[in-house]
Amino acid sequence: MIIEIDFRSGVPVARQIADAITLRALSGALEPGSALPDVRELSLQLQVNPNTVEQTYELLLSEGVAKRAPSDERLVVAEPPPEVAMPAREAFARTLRGLLERARRAGLSPDQLRRTFEDVMEGIDRGE
Repeated sequence: MIIEIDFRSGVPVARQIADAITLRALSGALEPGSALPDVRELSLQLQVNPNTVEQTYELLLSEGVAKRAPSDERLVVAEPPPEVAMPAREAFARTLRGLLERARRAGLSPDQLRRTFEDVMEGIDRGE
């Protein structure tokens, strides 16, 4: 699972990871019942402390985005409850803010960012 983490954003890493997983669950990229990587595997993939992944999974459980599989206690994606939609919007806003802050630090102007956003949206609308 590829998740981009911005260690300078001020948003806790566990929250960033939980937001990314939530957005994937809401978009259908992660289907209900899909197993999430175990703590060790995800911590190695993302190069973060296993405690951070534990915190992430606790967030996902408390927000109803994940649940424990009854058969073996592994974590799986739950059918997101309707009230997750607003936190997902907030998660998207935090992710977007982090991307925009990095782009600004890299020297992109607000006009360049707007044009890039519009180009990407047009590509999505065309199915690219």
